[in-house]
Formats: sequence, structure tokens, C-alpha cells
Amino acid sequence: MPTPRTPEDIVAKKAFMNAYFDDALKRVAFVERLAANGQKVESLTLCLVYLDGFSQYLRWPRREIGRNFVETLCSNDRIGFLSRIHLLQLMRAFNEMKGSWPPRAKILRRLWPGPTYSLMSRIEASNAITESFSSKKVAEILSELWRGTVAAAAYDWMRNRSVHGFGTAQYITFDMTRYKGKAIPPLGLESLLRPLRAMITELRRRSLERCEWFGDDRIIQGDDGSGDIV
Repeated sequence: MPTPRTPEDIVAKKAFMNAYFDDALKRVAFVERLAANGQKVESLTLCLVYLDGFSQYLRWPRREIGRNFVETLCSNDRIGFLSRIHLLQLMRAFNEMKGSWPPRAKILRRLWPGPTYSLMSRIEASNAITESFSSKKVAEILSELWRGTVAAAAYDWMRNRSVHGFGTAQYITFDMTRYKGKAIPPLGLESLLRPLRAMITELRRRSLERCEWFGDDRIIQGDDGSGDIV
């Protein structure tokens, strides 16, 4: 995509950008109307698809789809709920990995057998893990701690089932989980709409600030310059 050469070109390009992001917000409003009209699963599926797409733009050029989704969701959740660590989610994630990860999950299971759990901040989880593993293993585990977030549960149990299956449940419930002694609300559409809007706002800011789509025109160009979304 050529760089605008004249002030008029810049104005025109930014007008297209604003129209795009205005339309994105209209789609979010449509998701809300779907939910209000009883189409709960369909509205959640659309929301997850939009979150997935925008998160890849925000983390470009990294191509780790799951990690991009999770970390972007966490960083755009002002409440901080989605970035909390759920040790059962972390154990399940490690069990699905290869090599030394399933044995590490077993160690975590011995330390925190359940059935009740408490959500932790990253610092709290890091401190707890540091007491049980060598420094090398701690560094490796902390690099994968994103897999234990509430956002990762949304990716595993909601996004993947919506994209690769036939929809998902309307909520993930945490009946056996507490945070600072209090019950945890279900994770559903309401928890995801605010981060979705924040992503759109940030992408608009990057686009207009640099006059490049999503902050870098290469995002919408294929490796061969064909213009395909990557």
C-alpha cells in the first residue's frame, strides 16, 4: 500500500480508517443487540471472532495466535479479572504440552490438589511457583504463565469451541474458585465487550497516528504484496 504523498491523500486515507473503525463499533453494538434478543451463543461467537482478529493485528508480527489472543485480552481488561491466574487452568494447559511440562503439572497438582482454588495475580503466582521449582524451571514456567490466565480459559473453552466446533456455552463458571475470599462471577459476553472496544480504540489510535493501517501497513499486505490480510 503506497504511502500518501499529499495532504489530500492523508486526509482521504484517515477518512477511510475512521469509517472502518466506526463500522467496527457498529458491529460491537450489533453483538449486543443479538444478545438482548436472546441470541446469546451467536453474539458470543461473533465477539470471540472479533477479539481474535484484532488481537492478531495488535501483536503483529508475532504469529502465536493463542498467545496473541490471551495477552491482548489481558492488557485491554482494565478491571484485571482476565489476567488473574487460575492454577487449575495452568495445570490443564501444561498437561497438553510435551516434554517436561506434564511432570510439572503433576508437581503443581500435588501442591494445589483442589477442589477449591483461588485466583492469583501474576506476582502471587510467581512467588508461589518460585518456592517449589529451581530458578531455571521457574523462568520457563513464568514465560508460559499466560496459559493459566482467565483469558486463556476463554481462549481454550470459548474461542476454540466457537471456531472449531458448534458454538460454546454462554458462560464459564467458577463455582469452586474464589478471589480474596469472594465468589467469582461467570465469564461471558459482558466480560469481553469492554476489552473488545478497547482494542478497536487502540487500533484506531495507531492507525491515525502513523497514517498506516493498524499502525503498520504491512499488516494488511501479504508476503507477496498481494494485499491479503496476514
